[in-house]
Amino acid sequence: MTVSEIEIMAPVGSYESLMAAIQGKADSVYFGIGHLNMRSKSSKNFTLSDLKQISGIAQHHNLRTYITLNTVIFDNEIGEVKKIVDAALQNQITAIIASDQAVIQYANSVGLEVHMSTQTNITNIEAVKFWSNYPNIPAVKNGRVYVIAAETVHRLTPRLPEGLELVGRCIHPEIFEANSVDINSIRIADADANDANN
Repeated sequence: MTVSEIEIMAPVGSYESLMAAIQGKADSVYFGIGHLNMRSKSSKNFTLSDLKQISGIAQHHNLRTYITLNTVIFDNEIGEVKKIVDAALQNQITAIIASDQAVIQYANSVGLEVHMSTQTNITNIEAVKFWSNYPNIPAVKNGRVYVIAAETVHRLTPRLPEGLELVGRCIHPEIFEANSVDINSIRIADADANDANN
């Protein structure tokens, strides 16, 4: 991995923090709109009316922009999700960060790039089947969902960078030396194979 492949991402919730991210040479910023993000109670959030200005500032500074839509979405919030996703697309936001299937499916349907939130889980075969339908998500290749053994990244320890490197090696093996991956820490969940076993 080279320095040019590392993306420095900064959280922003105000124009002041956006400018600080730019001055700090961040490559990208992420932020919430309204209350449908995990930081809504702990930080200031932008509104839909801020998107045009945020996008303009970011484009002027060659900064990628990500909207976090990473809460559990209830039926009465679907309309708001669609407004945010549509506004993101209209204002040339780079992508959304999401965990709820309703958000992911709608964003995919309108052609907006999706990045998976750390709030997303794949803890059962039904989740594996669901995510295997999204080959455009980096952890899904050839109908398989790549999962890293939990003990590799279960807490913040010196092993965390090792676990993150393993994730990178699984998703982008072309960047790493193929023979240095600890294959015992990698489990490939194949939805079709698991169906045959059940």
